[in-house]
Amino acid sequence: INGEAVSSHAFDPGRPVYDRELPYCVYDVTELLKSGGNAVGVLLGHGWYDRALGRVDSWASWGKCGPAFLGKLAITYEDGTQQTVVTDGSWQVFTDGPVRRDDMYQGEFYDARCETEDWSMPGATSAGWQAAAVNAVDEAFLETPFYAYASEAAETVMTLEPVNVTQPEEGVWVYDFGQEFNGVCEITVSGQAGQCAVMRYAEALNTEELVNRDDEVGTVWTQNLLSARNTDYYVLKGAEEEVYAPSLVCRGFRYVQISGLEEGQILSVRGLVQQSALPESGRFESSDIWLNRLYYNIFWSQRSNFLETPTDCPQRDERFGWTGDIAVFSSTAVYNMDADSFLRRFLRGMRQEQQDDGAYPDMVPHSGGGFGHNVWGDAGVILTWELYQQYADLAAVEDNYAAMCAWVDYLEKNSEAHLRDAQGYGDHLSGQSTPGEAVHTAYSAYSALLLSKMANALGKEADAAHYREVYEAFRRAWQDAYVLEDGMLTDISQTMYAMALGFGLYPEEGREEAEEMLAACVEWPEWHPAAGYAGLPWLLPALEEAGRTDLAYRLLMQDTYPSWNYETAMGATTVAESWDGYRDERDGKYSLNGSLNHYALGSVGEWFYTGILGIRPAEEAPGFKRIILKPQIRNCLEYASGSYESVYGEISVRWEI
Repeated sequence: INGEAVSSHAFDPGRPVYDRELPYCVYDVTELLKSGGNAVGVLLGHGWYDRALGRVDSWASWGKCGPAFLGKLAITYEDGTQQTVVTDGSWQVFTDGPVRRDDMYQGEFYDARCETEDWSMPGATSAGWQAAAVNAVDEAFLETPFYAYASEAAETVMTLEPVNVTQPEEGVWVYDFGQEFNGVCEITVSGQAGQCAVMRYAEALNTEELVNRDDEVGTVWTQNLLSARNTDYYVLKGAEEEVYAPSLVCRGFRYVQISGLEEGQILSVRGLVQQSALPESGRFESSDIWLNRLYYNIFWSQRSNFLETPTDCPQRDERFGWTGDIAVFSSTAVYNMDADSFLRRFLRGMRQEQQDDGAYPDMVPHSGGGFGHNVWGDAGVILTWELYQQYADLAAVEDNYAAMCAWVDYLEKNSEAHLRDAQGYGDHLSGQSTPGEAVHTAYSAYSALLLSKMANALGKEADAAHYREVYEAFRRAWQDAYVLEDGMLTDISQTMYAMALGFGLYPEEGREEAEEMLAACVEWPEWHPAAGYAGLPWLLPALEEAGRTDLAYRLLMQDTYPSWNYETAMGATTVAESWDGYRDERDGKYSLNGSLNHYALGSVGEWFYTGILGIRPAEEAPGFKRIILKPQIRNCLEYASGSYESVYGEISVRWEI
């Protein structure tokens, strides 16, 4: 308004399920209005609406009409009179501005020679402007309901300076920020009009030791970005000093490679860290620098992927709201950040995308994947339970109750004698073999158990009893199928035993033997983590419950491949997608595989709070109205300290030997 931004937000109004509901944002612009004439200007980008994977044949089911804007300015004068200015045929549109192209996956092309400085000022030049087309969208959008954007908006939350600059080739400079994050770069340059600065973003560099390098040593490694180019272009206008930061795109990266300019023309480079601005609620520190770095790696993966929706990765041609990833990470997420409204908005999307038969989607917004798959679909129940336990958010339970019942009913109807089939993802990216049927049946039981508890919290005693019976039915079926006569399980893996113990599936009389077998599953691979997405959240808590905290610490502090600390030693500043993200190829060689910034294998982060610090809510008094403090003290650490800002206040713990 009158040349000034109405907020510091980026990418408003979020990333909705466009064909179900449209969010709107509200801003107080009182201080920006002036007497004697005002102008409202809107810069309209594609966002997530009509670019999807940046390909015409992508999965997106909306966006066939191109982007559109609907808005109004509501003014109340001091004398009480009111005036409303709305978008109608009197508005004008300009399609020849400096942003020539914008695509979340491919990047932004900005030609500064096309800038019009007064474009959002009263009396702006009208040359090239044309009348706006009214309601030139799919008719379905004219009847789509609106709702107020109900979560923290995406913003630039901090800036980073490069820690190193190299020149691997003539005319090519690579800036290392020392930390992977989600955002963009701000560059300050000088040069002649028409020169083009090309900025290519990446997670890693090509090195001599990298067996799958894709370019010259020292340049950025982009193989794992797949079809996403992640490249911004800035065409100079010829001013003495020009500052540019993309405003309509972002991505995950640690390195930016700049070319197209000459020596001395790049005056400065800064990294703008962008995320949904959730308040930080957790803190952790210990005497072990590697454990501290793992904590920060997990935190930065969450920061990178909590932008408008919880995504799996922030860099390649994906960045989708996979429900399974957040299902297993949610218990860590709610300790790290105040994620109540953020995750409630995601659950709203899950309800919108839920099918009539009760099947939840694998992804929100649904741009691919399937429906009705365990772990992924179970997010509808698991996230609601986490919000209830962490924040005493009974409203979240009420909002999602009917959808959760429909989901558990779906699981029961679509099982064979309460055994689920292998269709789905099983223990995704596990280092050991666990039958998909066992994983899916176990999670069906877990969803039924949590739903029974939440029904009790709502005073729905009949429902609580019913879903408890459903849990018992899945539990008996699991025991009949996977527990042998001698008490052993049919399949031996960290996930199999961690789920059996964590979900209460194992017969109580054989629990001690199961705990011994879980310990063996950790010792056999020489104390390396091997559980996949489904099993990992339960691994360390199960070891603690078995009295084997020593093994929990040994897994956390393992430093050879595969392990979290091996990744850190290889330079990781976030958590990789799989245990093969940084793969030891021996003789000093290594390979990089997949995304290097996923939070799912960071689900172990919950145990930093509930195990090492021992901070937990009492289940019968959610929201930390009553606190359980049970720190796991071992002499592999000299001290550990940290805190959690609960809805009842800060809970702090420090122990030392």
